[in-house]
Amino acid sequence: MFPATTEMSALDSNNVETPTLRVAFLWAPASFNWRVTGANPYAGLLANALSKHRVRVDAHSDHSLRFVWKVRRDYDVIHLNWIPRLYEHPNAVIAVLRLLGFVALLLLARVRGIRIVWTMHNVVPHEQLRPAHGLLARRVISRLANTVICHCDHARKILARRFGRTSHVLVIPHGSFADAYPRGATRAESRRAFDIPENVFVYGYFGNIRAYKGVERLLKEFSCVEDDNVRLLIAGALHANYHGPLHGMTIADKRVITHFRHIADEEIQLVMGAVDVLVLPFLDTLTSGSAVLALGHETPIVVPRYGCLPQLIGSSEAAVFYDPAQPDALREALSAAREMDHTVARNAARERDRVLDWDSIAQKTLAAYGHTPKDYHD
Repeated sequence: MFPATTEMSALDSNNVETPTLRVAFLWAPASFNWRVTGANPYAGLLANALSKHRVRVDAHSDHSLRFVWKVRRDYDVIHLNWIPRLYEHPNAVIAVLRLLGFVALLLLARVRGIRIVWTMHNVVPHEQLRPAHGLLARRVISRLANTVICHCDHARKILARRFGRTSHVLVIPHGSFADAYPRGATRAESRRAFDIPENVFVYGYFGNIRAYKGVERLLKEFSCVEDDNVRLLIAGALHANYHGPLHGMTIADKRVITHFRHIADEEIQLVMGAVDVLVLPFLDTLTSGSAVLALGHETPIVVPRYGCLPQLIGSSEAAVFYDPAQPDALREALSAAREMDHTVARNAARERDRVLDWDSIAQKTLAAYGHTPKDYHD
């Protein structure tokens, strides 16, 4: 039913003394070596931070819980993150069997005394094969998890309202990406890389392009900005699940610069260095890795006052927030972004990023695992 498990340990490349706690981390193993694989660095950064507290984190394929059948008390904790691959499948029969297997394996882990921790990165998947399966899986894991981690108070309230989980819920923010990628590109070289004049104001969008991210709306609102001295840089690949109008679209506005492709890790600094403000016009989200990335690069942000974003960004000096329910709010926010004190905004972004330090997050995660840092130091 499930493919073979791939394991990679966060301690394999670290000279850390014998771990006291073993954690099975359900995430793609490639994330533990993101600098080589180009994967999302979240899992690797968290695992590295935990390893400093003598916690061994083994990455297991995020579409397999098969290892639970094999272990007894080899693992103290199973930490689940993105869970759709554990139960989804295009074939309806196999999908039902996977969902039943998912539930059975969680129950088996509980019987064997393995602590279950789930990080609710989003409420439900943005693209789902079978929404009813997704809701059922979340209701099950909300009941069976010993601890649920949310990235903000708003998410914690949604967890309570939609899935009935109110106890043993910890709010732990998304960690910084400031040190995850190369940095240091100057504004001049960044703009040369994208053939952008030095004397124009540049709005930017960075990240995979998916329906919920609202890039089409950004293009529409930007087209209403009547100024030849502005540019819009859109950098990111069209996601495999994106089937919107940007496929094959010819954008007539010559002020729009598009790179509908994978942005290599070393190019991210060029994107952040080229823009004056990053615009993330989400139609639906909880938190955002792109917003975290912007804070780490001291880049001001335009975002909807939605989900976890206000709590993540904190100070309004680092961002222009807008009400996504108001028809002209994004257009007005684009205008307001040009009036920001960008020195103040960059300083506020830098200060906010410092709050998202991984050691603090690791210590809070240890609490989710049922332990405290002092348990791991002599």
